Amino acid sequence: DEHETAAHLLMSFQERKQKAKLRAAVDAVEIRVDDMVRILSEAYVAEYTQLDDFAALQAKLADIVTDLTRKAKDDAFNEDASQAYEDVLQRLPEAAQLATANIAISRFSEAARELRQRAADRRSLGRRREEMSSVLRDLVDRAESTHNGPDGPYEELGLALREAAVLIERTRDFEG
Repeated sequence: DEHETAAHLLMSFQERKQKAKLRAAVDAVEIRVDDMVRILSEAYVAEYTQLDDFAALQAKLADIVTDLTRKAKDDAFNEDASQAYEDVLQRLPEAAQLATANIAISRFSEAARELRQRAADRRSLGRRREEMSSVLRDLVDRAESTHNGPDGPYEELGLALREAAVLIERTRDFEG
C-alpha cells in the first residue's frame, strides 16, 4: 500500500540523514562541543541510539570532556569558559543511552566548580594580602613619623614591629 511505502521511505530517509550527521561528526577533525551535544541529543530524541556512530560520537564527546576536565583541574582556562562549557554540556539529556557522556560531564562539572572555588579563594587571598600590606605600611609610617622623648620613638617602634610580626605571621597563614 502506498501510504506504508511512503512512511517506510520517510523513515529510511530520516535514518540515513541521522546516520550521515553522526558519521560526519565522528569523522570531523574539529567539531564544537555544542554541535556534538546537539547531534547526540537529536539522535537520542529520534531514537537512533542503537547506531554505531551514536556510540562513536558519544565516546568522542566523553574524550573531549575528559580533556576539558583535566584542563579545569590544571586551571588551564578561566571561570567564564568553564561555565560556558558547563551550560552547553547540561543540554545533553540524562539517559542510560548517554551514560558514558553524562559521567564525563558530571566529572567536568565537579572540576569546574572546584576551579571556580580556587579562583574565588585566590581573589580572597589577594584582598587579604592587600589589607595586610596596607596595615603594615601604616605601621611603618607611624614608626617613622614618631618623634617623642628619648624613649618614645623606640618604644613606639618596638610596638609597631611586634604588630608587624603578628601580621606577617597571619599573612603566612593565608598562603597556599
